Amino acid sequence: MYGFIHLPETCAYSAAVGSRPQEITRLWDAVRSCDGMIIGTPEYNHGMSDVMKNALDWLSRPYRNSPIKGRAVLTFTASSAFTGGVRASSAE
Repeated sequence: MYGFIHLPETCAYSAAVGSRPQEITRLWDAVRSCDGMIIGTPEYNHGMSDVMKNALDWLSRPYRNSPIKGRAVLTFTASSAFTGGVRASSAE
């Protein structure tokens, strides 16, 4: 079984938030229910989009309790530049 997840655009990550917003809880539940993920993103200003960065920030925390932990993850990027999106994959 597979599915697509539309990333929430309004939930910027903040460690100061007491609880996860409802959109992020749905994203967490979807990730926890899968064996692996395929994540694709265009290169945007030499990196990944803010929406993707926020989603990964939410999914990678809290430390040691991330829903990504133990999941197989494949990432791919795209760009019209000759680099083909490599800068989005290696964005810090």
